Amino acid sequence: MNNKILFDSGFWFALYTKNDKGHKKAIELFNKYENAIFLIPTPSLYEFLNSKFMSNNLKKIHKLFTKKKSLNEISFLTDRKHIKNLDLKLFNYNIIQKRNISAVDSIIRDIIKERNGFTFVTNNVKDFNDICYKKTIHVEIIPNQKETK
Repeated sequence: MNNKILFDSGFWFALYTKNDKGHKKAIELFNKYENAIFLIPTPSLYEFLNSKFMSNNLKKIHKLFTKKKSLNEISFLTDRKHIKNLDLKLFNYNIIQKRNISAVDSIIRDIIKERNGFTFVTNNVKDFNDICYKKTIHVEIIPNQKETK
C-alpha cells in the first residue's frame, strides 16, 4: 500500500455527505489510508471547502486537517506553476479533444504527471484514467453521485 494518497474533491464530498452514493466507499478508503500522507491539491481544497455541502462539516474537516498537519501527514500541493498556460490546456482538452475537463481537474492531471509513488482517490476516473494508466498510478474509485445502477 502506498504511503501517500492524492485525493480528488469528490472524495471529500462523498466522505462528508451521508446521502452521497460514494459515502460508504469514502469512509472505507479513509479508514484504509488514515495513517498515510494526504496529498491535497489546493484547487481541490478550495473547491470542497467553498461548497455549500461542506459548510456543516467545516469543524470536522478543520479538526482532521489540524491533526494530520501536526503529524506531518498532510501536504497541500500548490497550483502556482500549474496555472501557467491553463487557458491553453483547457482549450485543448475541451475544444480540441472534446473531453470537458475542469480547471481543477486539469491541475490535478498536471500533479499526477509530475509525481510518483502515490495512490489516487477519485469519483471521476474518466478524466484521469489515461494519465494514471500511463504512469501506472494505483486508482481507488468512489461511486459517482451522478451514476445510476
